[in-house]
Amino acid sequence: MSGTAIKLSDLSKDNPQFEQLLSELVEFAQTCQGPMQPRYFEPKEMSKLGQEIIRLAFANEDKPGKVAREVLKLVSE
Repeated sequence: MSGTAIKLSDLSKDNPQFEQLLSELVEFAQTCQGPMQPRYFEPKEMSKLGQEIIRLAFANEDKPGKVAREVLKLVSE
């Protein structure tokens, strides 16, 4: 498991809103039309992405759906 995945896992254990965000993000990704092609991220890029996800989550704790959409935008860029 990567360092970012471990951090996300730890955050979800201690923060019910973050856990809900991750759950909604996975659910939203599963309901997208068409096959999703995974994108490769360099470790440095993945670290930046993880930091941005955490920033979005804390800035919008009461809006997990909004954060999920923003995260999907970041990943698709």
